[in-house]
Amino acid sequence: MAVNQVSLFFYPPRWKRYVEPKRSPAQDARVLSAAPSLEPDALPVEVHEVRAWLEKRGFAASELADTFRHGTVESIFGLEKEIEVDIGDERGELAYLYLRFTLARSSPPPIREWADFVDELSRQFRLKLGNEPDATCDARRFIAAVRSHPNYELFSESWGQTEE
Repeated sequence: MAVNQVSLFFYPPRWKRYVEPKRSPAQDARVLSAAPSLEPDALPVEVHEVRAWLEKRGFAASELADTFRHGTVESIFGLEKEIEVDIGDERGELAYLYLRFTLARSSPPPIREWADFVDELSRQFRLKLGNEPDATCDARRFIAAVRSHPNYELFSESWGQTEE
């Protein structure tokens, strides 16, 4: 995760967050992944439907097959994508979405627009935010997650405000 972005994982009903245990005390980070949730009544979310939904909203596939990008923003590292979506594809079924929202160098992000996007995406595909067990992510949950993210807190100091 880069210092200039807010990164969040989202999971469809048949999947949940899985944190791989550390292999040794010297290992710095643990790997986040997805594991089947074993919800018997949950229907799968098809990856091709997610791709089509993103493309319909102006996202473009990148050179990486399951990465989609939208918009640009002037970040501390220069011109970058505004939103990036990585699709976790398990044999055509969505296992997770990893969303990255780039923070601008000199102005607050369009957090309400991002929240509307995430709200619509989550309702369409019944996505849960991170480790929240049952609730589909809505705009309110997303905004709270963004505003409590350490990178957002750090950048908000440079914008001279913490609220939009």
